[in-house]
Amino acid sequence: MSMLSERLEALGEAIEQDPRRVAWMAAKEAQEQDEALQAQLEQFNTVRDKLMAANMEDPTNEALHKDLGAQMKEVYETIMQNPKMTAFLEAQEALTEMVNEINNRIQFFLTGQEPVACDGNCASCGSSCG
Repeated sequence: MSMLSERLEALGEAIEQDPRRVAWMAAKEAQEQDEALQAQLEQFNTVRDKLMAANMEDPTNEALHKDLGAQMKEVYETIMQNPKMTAFLEAQEALTEMVNEINNRIQFFLTGQEPVACDGNCASCGSSCG
């Protein structure tokens, strides 16, 4: 095994043990095991699919679009009131921050430059971030 492979294995083990990943895994499992929440997520996806289909089939049917949009909003608000979903989303955000930190360090070692934080103004950087 090469030195790089060995260090990647060590990084992988550190990631697996990081409290942010541990919290994310626990939150993910909790929300996946919540049958009521899973049913609400399925309902949300069904209504979203209906809305997308309605937009494709008849983009001028404002009453249908409004009704489906209201249904989607209602289901979304119910989902977001579930403590398991909010815990999962908070853990997901922390995990994403960890992944970004790791990626930034890798980018530094590849390029020798610290990544520039995006200020959200694509005009200032030429929108090279995708």
